Amino acid sequence: MLNLDWFAKIRKRLSMIELFKNIGLGIFVNGAFAWQFGEATTKGLLAIIEGVTIMAIAIYLERKANK
Repeated sequence: MLNLDWFAKIRKRLSMIELFKNIGLGIFVNGAFAWQFGEATTKGLLAIIEGVTIMAIAIYLERKANK
């Protein structure tokens, strides 16, 4: 019988990375919305930077896992 435990582990890991990436996207969008429709404060800028950083880390981990 074929053992696909490794496939399930990789699939679970990739879904967690996708969740991480979506959280980063949400933070980025909230920061951009704050900058567009509110005062351009440092908190909005930090939210944008944080969102982009989280998404970049998630994309890096996803590419590393696919190699």
